[in-house]
Amino acid sequence: MSQLFRPFRLAGATLSNRLVFPAIAACFAQDSKVSERMIDYYRRRANGVGMVIVEPGVVHPDSATLPGILGNWSDECLPGLRRLALAIKAEGAVAMVQAVHSGPQGIAREAEGVEPVGPSAIEYIKGHPVRALTAEEIPLYLELFAAGAERAAKAGFDGIEVHCAHLYLLSSFLSPLTNRRADAYGGSTEGRAKIVVDLLGKIRRRVGQNFLISVRMNAMEASVSAVAMTPEEARRLAVRFEEAGADMIHVTALASIAPERVGRYLCPASPDPGAAAPPGMYLPWIKTVKEGLRIPVIGVGKIDTPELAERALAEGCCDLVAVGRAMIADPLWAQKAKAGRAADIRRCTYCRSCYHSRKQGRGLICVINEEV
Repeated sequence: MSQLFRPFRLAGATLSNRLVFPAIAACFAQDSKVSERMIDYYRRRANGVGMVIVEPGVVHPDSATLPGILGNWSDECLPGLRRLALAIKAEGAVAMVQAVHSGPQGIAREAEGVEPVGPSAIEYIKGHPVRALTAEEIPLYLELFAAGAERAAKAGFDGIEVHCAHLYLLSSFLSPLTNRRADAYGGSTEGRAKIVVDLLGKIRRRVGQNFLISVRMNAMEASVSAVAMTPEEARRLAVRFEEAGADMIHVTALASIAPERVGRYLCPASPDPGAAAPPGMYLPWIKTVKEGLRIPVIGVGKIDTPELAERALAEGCCDLVAVGRAMIADPLWAQKAKAGRAADIRRCTYCRSCYHSRKQGRGLICVINEEV
């Protein structure tokens, strides 16, 4: 590989190569804390990549996205987080952890009276009302993310990834699909970006200049009948995040229509392109976002072969390549790619067993890799 396995300088860190294992919830946590199974899972995928972004560390117990999800809402989480960060870094990878609040998708604790929250009172999942946050409440939610970032730094992680994609809380503020506010946090692109801009400044003040901050965001949001977010607007948002202090932008999308979501979700697209979707389908949109930035961009989205990863770099679509489900199917993906053994890589079939098993509370199950 002419570019994929070259070292890459990123802010204050040097990555051994341009491969990233992105945040995909494995749901191996026990009582929301790091388990030995989780440490083993990430250790095996850290060997051979430049960066690992640990699955969402949920910033408040009311906002768990899936059963078995990792928590990052109190110092009780610190011992496990420290062990996980150390295990990843021992394999030579830069260790990041993602921070998320489920926002309008936070239906896990509705039976206990916990309401999903968002920028506006717009149902994201049919039959699950959403309470609009007041302007006075927003700083309280920003504090949850900032405290999570500070906790990640204490645990020894090299950085935090702020999850502003897939129409969870922060993403729902960015999207015109879910944000109909008339105050400073809505309306124009600038207004919808304000919550993330404010958060980036708050995190930077808490963790200093040597802690990496990534923003994961959508380049495209497509419903059945309309496009809510275009790559051009995503680029304008990304520029604001760069100005606010982000060290990198991780560009994904919500644009592959999932039949099981049609009629149930406001945006019936999945962040995970299915079997029928073309490999690398997000790359043209990612390139559009990258064209407006000076900071590095991580590209993702069914990049499942070394050849496609190399092409994404060569064509200037991104600076770093995230390989997710392909590395779930084969944790030796990176080593085989580097050795020129692409033909030996076990291929993900996009059967969505990993998706369904997590929803059912069984943790991540892969039919290609039974050991996961």
